[in-house]
Amino acid sequence: MDPFSPTEFDKLAAAGDGPFVSIQLPTHEVGPGPTTQDTVTYRQLVHRAQEGLERLGWRRTKAEELLSPAARLEHDSSFWSHQSRSLAVFVAPGLFRTQRMDRVAAPLSHVSEHGFHLKELIPLTLDRRFLVLAISRKQLRLVEADPTGARMVELGDVPASLADALWFEDPEKQLQHHQAGGPSAVFHGHGAERDDKEQVRRFIQRIDGGLTEVLKGLDAPLVLAGVAYEVDIVRNELSYGRVVDGSLDGNFDTARPGDMAAQATPLVQLTWEEPLRRDLERFGAMQAAGTAVTAPIEVVQRAREGRVEVLVVASGLPVWAAGDQPDSVHDEFHPGDEDLTNTAALAVRATGGTVHVVAPNQVPDGGPVAAILRY
Repeated sequence: MDPFSPTEFDKLAAAGDGPFVSIQLPTHEVGPGPTTQDTVTYRQLVHRAQEGLERLGWRRTKAEELLSPAARLEHDSSFWSHQSRSLAVFVAPGLFRTQRMDRVAAPLSHVSEHGFHLKELIPLTLDRRFLVLAISRKQLRLVEADPTGARMVELGDVPASLADALWFEDPEKQLQHHQAGGPSAVFHGHGAERDDKEQVRRFIQRIDGGLTEVLKGLDAPLVLAGVAYEVDIVRNELSYGRVVDGSLDGNFDTARPGDMAAQATPLVQLTWEEPLRRDLERFGAMQAAGTAVTAPIEVVQRAREGRVEVLVVASGLPVWAAGDQPDSVHDEFHPGDEDLTNTAALAVRATGGTVHVVAPNQVPDGGPVAAILRY
């Protein structure tokens, strides 16, 4: 997936000069080149966009000129060989943008005089960073990950191993060092005779301050990885407040960052989904109190008034209405139509509300949208 920030989303939402062409399609993550089914589907969607421009009154030559960057993309074999789960393409006068997405999006070719179709990109604006802390007696490793990849984090002055952390702990009375060359040697205690658990506990206590400062600077959910009893000690002793439930069991001294992140993602997913779970639980009570609505026309009206606190909207399930007239809903797409679910999502986001883009079966009452009102 390509990096995508809330600022980039806002720039697309505020693009001033139309018409606005939005294309999206599911893609395969690895493809042999421009003869794949992905490019066939893409070509068809670009052609539909050209037809949409012509229906708005654009001459064919002008429509082809506007869409030329999108048309050339079909023949870029390198581009199609490095895809994610979906692709979005946006075209307007003076603007061309592609965005690979890590979620499946239904095929769409939409031409509008009002703005881009951006609903499916809203989840990309959420902070999906997370951390994996792998601990063993030999090594302390911290990985930072997000949907675009995973990378090691430098720990600075934080001791990188138990031996490093305990090297200067009462060395004359407690330790003998039987190998030259530093704290990687084997230690034998005289009178201390700490068991493994006690050593790990003191290790975490010694590094907690510096490590927590590193973690606070990153400020993301943390997954612990290591041998079970060591992980339990870390969970109890570490003062960082965003440690997630569950952990990765095993030794990760030589694991690749990407592999660690892939194993940790299901654990972090539960943390990411918690706000949605809370809002879905609230919906029934709010509906009974008259502060929740599901009719698309009313949802759009309340969203434009700034009254929507939470919007739950179905991915890939549009509600078409003529132009900027939300009272003219119909089942089939007509030239010049706008998707009311997209209109509502952009309005709620612009007025500081929360937007959840979910699978259709997750929307309360089984419709395309559901909204909790502020008042």
